[in-house]
Amino acid sequence: VSDIGHHGTGNFEVVISSLEDLKSIEDVIRDSYSVNEARTSGEYTREDHFSKVSMPETVKRIEHLINKIKEISPEIIEYNTKYDIIFKVKTAFCRIFCQTDQFRVDVKVDKNIIDRTKFDVRDHKNDLWIPIIIHKETDLDLLLELIKKSYENIKSNKQ
Repeated sequence: VSDIGHHGTGNFEVVISSLEDLKSIEDVIRDSYSVNEARTSGEYTREDHFSKVSMPETVKRIEHLINKIKEISPEIIEYNTKYDIIFKVKTAFCRIFCQTDQFRVDVKVDKNIIDRTKFDVRDHKNDLWIPIIIHKETDLDLLLELIKKSYENIKSNKQ
Protein backbone atom coordinates (compact mmCIF):
# COMPACT_ATOMS: atom_id res chain seq x y z
CA VAL A 1 0.00 0.00 0.00
CA SER A 2 2.62 2.52 1.05
CA ASP A 3 5.08 3.53 -1.68
CA ILE A 4 3.51 1.34 -4.38
CA GLY A 5 4.45 2.66 -7.80
CA HIS A 6 2.03 2.67 -10.69
CA HIS A 7 3.57 -0.65 -11.79
CA GLY A 8 3.29 -2.18 -8.33
CA THR A 9 7.00 -1.86 -7.65
CA GLY A 10 6.71 -0.40 -4.18
CA ASN A 11 7.29 -1.89 -0.74
CA PHE A 12 3.90 -3.49 -0.12
CA GLU A 13 1.01 -4.85 -2.08
CA VAL A 14 -2.29 -5.87 -0.52
CA VAL A 15 -4.62 -8.25 -2.35
CA ILE A 16 -8.20 -8.48 -1.20
CA SER A 17 -10.89 -10.84 -2.38
CA SER A 18 -13.94 -9.83 -0.37
CA LEU A 19 -15.55 -6.93 1.45
CA GLU A 20 -14.59 -8.56 4.73
CA ASP A 21 -10.92 -8.36 3.65
CA LEU A 22 -11.36 -4.68 2.86
CA LYS A 23 -12.69 -3.98 6.35
CA SER A 24 -9.67 -5.67 7.90
CA ILE A 25 -7.17 -3.43 6.08
CA GLU A 26 -8.99 -0.07 6.27
CA ASP A 27 -6.61 1.17 8.95
CA VAL A 28 -3.57 0.16 6.89
CA ILE A 29 -4.93 2.05 3.87
CA ARG A 30 -5.76 5.11 6.00
CA ASP A 31 -2.23 5.10 7.48
CA SER A 32 -0.72 4.73 4.02
CA TYR A 33 -2.56 7.80 2.74
CA SER A 34 -1.49 9.86 5.72
CA VAL A 35 2.17 8.95 5.08
CA ASN A 36 1.99 9.48 1.31
CA GLU A 37 -0.38 12.39 0.91
CA ALA A 38 -0.72 13.57 -2.65
CA ARG A 39 0.88 16.92 -3.36
CA THR A 40 -0.62 19.59 -5.53
CA SER A 41 1.24 20.77 -8.62
CA GLY A 42 2.68 23.83 -6.90
CA GLU A 43 4.32 21.70 -4.21
CA TYR A 44 6.78 19.99 -6.58
CA THR A 45 10.29 21.34 -7.06
CA ARG A 46 13.16 21.06 -9.51
CA GLU A 47 14.82 18.69 -7.06
CA ASP A 48 11.86 16.31 -7.34
CA HIS A 49 12.56 16.13 -11.06
CA PHE A 50 16.34 16.00 -10.75
CA SER A 51 16.03 13.02 -8.40
CA LYS A 52 14.76 10.98 -11.37
CA VAL A 53 18.02 11.54 -13.28
CA SER A 54 20.90 9.13 -12.66
CA MET A 55 23.67 11.10 -14.38
CA PRO A 56 25.01 14.32 -12.76
CA GLU A 57 26.05 15.69 -16.18
CA THR A 58 22.43 15.42 -17.38
CA VAL A 59 21.25 17.38 -14.32
CA LYS A 60 23.83 20.09 -15.12
CA ARG A 61 22.56 20.29 -18.71
CA ILE A 62 18.96 20.60 -17.52
CA GLU A 63 19.91 23.32 -15.01
CA HIS A 64 21.83 25.19 -17.72
CA LEU A 65 18.84 24.99 -20.06
CA ILE A 66 16.44 26.17 -17.33
CA ASN A 67 18.64 29.20 -16.64
CA LYS A 68 18.84 30.04 -20.36
CA ILE A 69 15.05 29.74 -20.75
CA LYS A 70 14.47 32.10 -17.84
CA GLU A 71 16.89 34.60 -19.41
CA ILE A 72 14.61 34.91 -22.47
CA SER A 73 12.28 37.22 -20.54
CA PRO A 74 11.69 38.27 -16.92
CA GLU A 75 7.99 37.49 -17.36
CA ILE A 76 8.63 33.74 -17.77
CA ILE A 77 7.32 31.65 -14.89
CA GLU A 78 8.74 28.25 -13.97
CA TYR A 79 6.08 25.90 -12.68
CA ASN A 80 6.71 22.35 -11.44
CA THR A 81 4.11 19.59 -11.63
CA LYS A 82 4.37 15.94 -10.72
CA TYR A 83 5.56 15.07 -14.23
CA ASP A 84 7.33 18.08 -15.70
CA ILE A 85 8.91 21.50 -15.35
CA ILE A 86 6.74 23.99 -17.24
CA PHE A 87 7.67 27.41 -18.55
CA LYS A 88 4.87 29.83 -19.26
CA VAL A 89 3.87 33.43 -19.51
CA LYS A 90 0.09 33.12 -19.43
CA THR A 91 0.24 29.97 -21.53
CA ALA A 92 2.82 27.21 -21.36
CA PHE A 93 5.37 27.23 -24.18
CA CYS A 94 7.96 24.70 -22.98
CA ARG A 95 8.00 21.57 -20.81
CA ILE A 96 10.95 19.56 -19.54
CA PHE A 97 10.48 15.91 -18.56
CA CYS A 98 13.38 14.41 -16.61
CA GLN A 99 14.25 10.79 -17.32
CA THR A 100 16.88 8.41 -15.98
CA ASP A 101 19.59 8.90 -18.63
CA GLN A 102 18.28 11.82 -20.68
CA PHE A 103 15.46 14.33 -20.75
CA ARG A 104 12.70 15.43 -23.08
CA VAL A 105 11.70 18.93 -24.04
CA ASP A 106 8.30 19.73 -25.52
CA VAL A 107 7.82 22.94 -27.47
CA LYS A 108 4.97 24.59 -29.34
CA VAL A 109 6.35 25.14 -32.82
CA ASP A 110 5.50 23.96 -36.30
CA LYS A 111 7.17 20.55 -36.50
CA ASN A 112 8.19 21.26 -40.10
CA ILE A 113 10.71 23.90 -38.97
CA ILE A 114 12.66 21.40 -36.87
CA ASP A 115 15.79 19.93 -38.42
CA ARG A 116 15.38 16.22 -37.69
CA THR A 117 19.05 15.62 -38.41
CA LYS A 118 19.87 17.72 -35.34
CA PHE A 119 17.01 16.73 -33.04
CA ASP A 120 15.43 13.43 -31.99
CA VAL A 121 11.82 14.48 -32.61
CA ARG A 122 9.14 12.01 -31.62
CA ASP A 123 5.86 11.84 -33.42
CA HIS A 124 2.94 12.42 -31.11
CA LYS A 125 -0.80 12.26 -31.58
CA ASN A 126 -1.05 15.77 -30.14
CA ASP A 127 0.26 18.26 -32.71
CA LEU A 128 0.22 21.13 -30.21
CA TRP A 129 3.35 19.91 -28.39
CA ILE A 130 6.42 18.66 -30.27
CA PRO A 131 8.43 16.23 -28.08
CA ILE A 132 12.22 16.24 -28.51
CA ILE A 133 14.46 13.72 -26.76
CA ILE A 134 17.63 15.40 -25.53
CA HIS A 135 20.75 13.23 -25.64
CA LYS A 136 24.22 14.14 -24.39
CA GLU A 137 25.23 15.19 -27.93
CA THR A 138 22.17 17.42 -28.50
CA ASP A 139 23.18 21.05 -29.02
CA LEU A 140 21.42 23.02 -26.27
CA ASP A 141 22.01 26.35 -28.08
CA LEU A 142 20.08 25.08 -31.10
CA LEU A 143 17.41 23.75 -28.78
CA LEU A 144 17.18 27.13 -27.08
CA GLU A 145 16.42 28.70 -30.47
CA LEU A 146 13.39 26.40 -30.79
CA ILE A 147 12.31 27.24 -27.26
CA LYS A 148 12.58 30.97 -28.07
CA LYS A 149 10.44 30.38 -31.17
CA SER A 150 7.87 28.61 -29.02
CA TYR A 151 7.88 31.56 -26.60
CA GLU A 152 7.45 34.01 -29.50
CA ASN A 153 4.54 31.92 -30.83
CA ILE A 154 2.79 32.17 -27.47
CA LYS A 155 3.45 35.90 -27.23
CA SER A 156 1.98 36.47 -30.69
CA ASN A 157 -0.86 33.98 -30.04
CA LYS A 158 0.16 31.70 -32.91
CA GLN A 159 -0.25 28.63 -30.74
